[in-house]
Amino acid sequence: MPSFMSLARPVALACAGALLATGAATAASAGVPTTAPASVAALPAQIESIDVSADASSPHFSEHAEAIDLAQDLGIVRGWTTPAGVAFRPEDLARRDAVGAFLYRAELYALNG
Repeated sequence: MPSFMSLARPVALACAGALLATGAATAASAGVPTTAPASVAALPAQIESIDVSADASSPHFSEHAEAIDLAQDLGIVRGWTTPAGVAFRPEDLARRDAVGAFLYRAELYALNG
């Protein structure tokens, strides 16, 4: 079975192409830098969400917990800092600008990972 990272790049590029086609991004903004910005490089090595768990008996169980943890650890997705810890908010909808940021960070990881 192909790895997550071997599939992530073509999917990210296809989605970026769709954003360009819909006018959500411009050709000028589609260029990807070869170095990560400080905001991405400065992310902590491990992030644990308080509202996502791989434990089936947890009220925060998600069958995607491992993928969410990996995406957070790679800096692709972040979360919201709360007094209790980092919340991923898995039930919230993702806006197009957030999806664009996820794809951008995935491409940065693919280039610099």
